[in-house]
Amino acid sequence: MPSLHQFDWSVRDIQFVLWDQFQVQDRLLDHPALIDLGINRELLDTLLTQAQQFAIKELDPIDIDADQEGCHLDEAGRVKVPTAFSQTWKTFVQAGWTELSKPLAKDISLPLVARQAYLEILFGACPSFMMYGGFGMPIAQLIREYGDHWQNETFVDRLLSLEWGGCFCMTEPGAGSDAGSLRTRAIPNEDGSYRIEGEKIFITAGMHDLVENLVYLVVARTPDAPSGTPGLSCFLVPRLTLPMNGDTPTSNGVTATRIEKKMGLSGCATTALSFGMAGPCTGYLLGAQPNTGLKQLSSLMALARMSTGLIGLGIASKAYQNAVQYAHQRQQGTHIRQALNPKAPKVAIIEHADVRNMLLEMKAKVEGCRSLTTKLAFHYTALQQNVPAVSSLDDDEKHHHDRWVALLTPLVKAYISDQSWRISELAIQVYGGHGYIRDNPVEQSARDCKILSIWEGTNFLQSAELIREKCAMGRKSPILDQAIHAMIDFLETSGARDDFNSEARELERSIQALQDAHKAIGAYTKAREIDHVFFTSTRYLKLLAETLIAWLLLDGAVIAKRKLATTEAGSEAHTFLLGRIASMQYFTHYILPIARSQAGIIQHAPTLVNDITPDMFT
Repeated sequence: MPSLHQFDWSVRDIQFVLWDQFQVQDRLLDHPALIDLGINRELLDTLLTQAQQFAIKELDPIDIDADQEGCHLDEAGRVKVPTAFSQTWKTFVQAGWTELSKPLAKDISLPLVARQAYLEILFGACPSFMMYGGFGMPIAQLIREYGDHWQNETFVDRLLSLEWGGCFCMTEPGAGSDAGSLRTRAIPNEDGSYRIEGEKIFITAGMHDLVENLVYLVVARTPDAPSGTPGLSCFLVPRLTLPMNGDTPTSNGVTATRIEKKMGLSGCATTALSFGMAGPCTGYLLGAQPNTGLKQLSSLMALARMSTGLIGLGIASKAYQNAVQYAHQRQQGTHIRQALNPKAPKVAIIEHADVRNMLLEMKAKVEGCRSLTTKLAFHYTALQQNVPAVSSLDDDEKHHHDRWVALLTPLVKAYISDQSWRISELAIQVYGGHGYIRDNPVEQSARDCKILSIWEGTNFLQSAELIREKCAMGRKSPILDQAIHAMIDFLETSGARDDFNSEARELERSIQALQDAHKAIGAYTKAREIDHVFFTSTRYLKLLAETLIAWLLLDGAVIAKRKLATTEAGSEAHTFLLGRIASMQYFTHYILPIARSQAGIIQHAPTLVNDITPDMFT
């Protein structure tokens, strides 16, 4: 099996996006408070290198074995994670990765844009292992925002350091995306705590012993709660009782009843949990008032959706790098120009046109998705650093960043999770028959990433929210207008028309197509053809995402062309920059025209959704 030295490429491209394209060192790391703490470009480059080495030495070697071993529930109801994970977890903690989520000083943490850079590498190397620490930080942030003093003192530091783990518990047997149907109950106790009773399913990393305790964020209803989503509340439910008065922690009535046998991510225990069935289960209301769970969950869900896109990017990047390495190594056939020469030597399959076509699609999409995730993280970081100790944004700046975060979050979640599946499928195709068997790693990439389009709100729900909440159902949208104006301004001021005129024209056509599609959606809304709006919403999301990615890739290509003038011809840096330009050109000419076709479908396709009856599906 190929080794993981392909992460060299990821580090180089991550650095290009951080330092050259988004200039994070000057735009986000130049504040005195961060400088005093030593948070700078040199530190982040060191973290990237260390993440690369940790991925190579510790995570990638256990990925396939963990997939094949899976997780098991023993007769005593204990979850057994893959054998190698226990020691790797200790190594992970000792290496200091868990410390990077903790505040470095009051209100100051390592910026999200920096954390995402190294987490892409770690998640790409072994996503099932990394899932076990996934919800600790988001739940800790939720407690810091809404919890009382006791909850902050009890949970936050332990969650951030991964001394305790965190799990998000929403889905129930009769309620998936329909959160309003949740039935888990929270019954008040005399001491202000609650007795939790119910069942949750599909809980990622729902039970394990890698940490001392688990904190479940359980969505439930109090007895007098209104029906539907307005009646939801969030509760902090530890797996073991809290260590009060020196007592030894015991079971808090949370039990694992089943581990799902899944298509992928087999090393991560996806469990069904019962609360209060095997004994009393105590939970603590998050916040001062019940029935505010939906509001509280909005920030957690935004982080979860960003993380889902990042995981997809990591898996896609690994699949691409494996495919590149295999294409260099695999000798098969002769070059097409030597097809009639019986003595022609065999060549590596990377010499064949179709293999290069597949690799170029993978390369362009990985680089484009990386720029998209970084742009989202950039704006999110700018908002998070809006504290007196670090910076102060005026209202216009805050609205600017808010709008970008609102627009990009569903795109990062939905588009990247879909493309992770596409890139993994292309990697299998590059391998040919060898990609379909488990002797090689790319079939696992496809299995591992498929869940991402379902997690944290299916990709259709992301597209529906995009059109409804961000793009105003086709009416005037300040959020969309800001993005369109940014792309138009780029074309007018960046020099892109001089450097890459044909690509700039392609982007201009796509911006117009996006505006035409938005206008068509507005017409459907006005005509009350709402079903048709959502019949085409996933197409609109794809059009918007690929137009933005074309812009970001063109921006990167303009930067790359400028840097070529001062880079030694034939050097690795020179080849890398030429590769960035090639990625942009491929995406612009081979992918973007297909994206524009989505606008034509939205505008002109017949409104079939109401003409099709359920009995036609036979």
